[in-house]
Amino acid sequence: MDIQLLTKEELIERGYDLDDLERDPESGRLFVRTGEEADLLVPVEGLVYELDELDGNLLGYGEYADGFLHGILVDVQPGRQVGRIRRYFRGEEQAD
Repeated sequence: MDIQLLTKEELIERGYDLDDLERDPESGRLFVRTGEEADLLVPVEGLVYELDELDGNLLGYGEYADGFLHGILVDVQPGRQVGRIRRYFRGEEQAD
């Protein structure tokens, strides 16, 4: 099964920046603040990416459902090379 990897530009257009999200420390679920006062927390659905604070390079991204990692998690190494790709189901890493 081929995995179609996304570019930094595609992730920024479609996904959420990890720095803009709230994490529940007990469950590890991610939430996005929404509403007029940004006082409502909604579980993340879709792509979440992380950028390096110093140079803005992509560090990795993952697919989320109901706030849990659910799909692939891609680590990006220095030099923008894809490192490890792992699969998750409702927050639990799956064996290859």
